[in-house]
Amino acid sequence: MVDAQSPASRAAPVVVVAAGGLLRDGVRIGVGAPDTAEAVACRVRSSVRGTNKDDRSVTDRGDFDAFFGEDFPRLVLVLLKSGAGYHDAQDAAQEAMVALYRAWAGVDSPRPWVRTVALRIWWRRPPPHLGLGEHPGPPVGDNPLDVEEEKWRVVELMRCLPPAQRAVVALHYDGFSTKEIRTIIAGAGAVRSEATVRSSLRHGRRRLEAILASEGITMSGSAS
Repeated sequence: MVDAQSPASRAAPVVVVAAGGLLRDGVRIGVGAPDTAEAVACRVRSSVRGTNKDDRSVTDRGDFDAFFGEDFPRLVLVLLKSGAGYHDAQDAAQEAMVALYRAWAGVDSPRPWVRTVALRIWWRRPPPHLGLGEHPGPPVGDNPLDVEEEKWRVVELMRCLPPAQRAVVALHYDGFSTKEIRTIIAGAGAVRSEATVRSSLRHGRRRLEAILASEGITMSGSAS
């Protein structure tokens, strides 16, 4: 099993076309239009293959395509709910998927693994991120999630939560337990006890529900 913090997950970044332009080693070096999820998946595969031509463990991964198609938009949404701007979210998600693609053969649980890496990438990226008064914009490409306007309002209002609660609440609504959330955020660089995670989740949900109620929005058990 490849750990999300292992050297394999920290292989030298490749040059990729990301939401806000061209990235080299995680640094934006150009300007471009957002890619569709399909285009990003293609670039992830071709970028990694281009630097690992003789590595069969990299090229023989048909299951990755299915995982990417289902999970990439959800990963972007988790980052948006955690407070990332649209371009930051898509860029971090893409870089995390590149790392996952490299490590795919040794990763037993890709969903928590890729979220750990994506959050770590975003948290280590220098500001500025999207401000409270700005709308995060469409999700990925031509809105493959068909996110309703009200649900986008939920994403926006989650930015009103304290930073320590955003990722915890976002991961909760992404289907993770408090134990799994603690492991993910600890791997990303925010070490907390499970009790602290439970407390953050409890207070975060109460605050979010109060904010949504003031907007006339009712929580239905999921903010996704």
